[in-house]
Amino acid sequence: MVGSLLRTAAGRGKIEDWSKVTNALYDGATRGIPDYSYDMLAGVNYHINITKPVGERIEGLSYPDGKPVGGDDRFILAVNNYRQSGGSGYPHVSTAPVVYDAQAVIREQMIA
Repeated sequence: MVGSLLRTAAGRGKIEDWSKVTNALYDGATRGIPDYSYDMLAGVNYHINITKPVGERIEGLSYPDGKPVGGDDRFILAVNNYRQSGGSGYPHVSTAPVVYDAQAVIREQMIA
């Protein structure tokens, strides 16, 4: 699931012609990127290389101590009810065990 979430996040970026010259990906505006359905992880390190094809953009996925994340490593993720029900093409999430169900808006929980 971690890989799937990161693939979605990595699929959103694009390089515009002017950014190749200025090395700036965004001019300060959101450029139409919604603040929902934007997956990210905290507690691990990774780079999204938007010059690579979707599905190959995540590089250097590791723990804070630098140890690479293994294919069998397990994580507990905080997701909203839409994602938990399999929304945005994640049907396997709906069958994952629920560890904690706060019945609260996740955006507010993340800020708190």
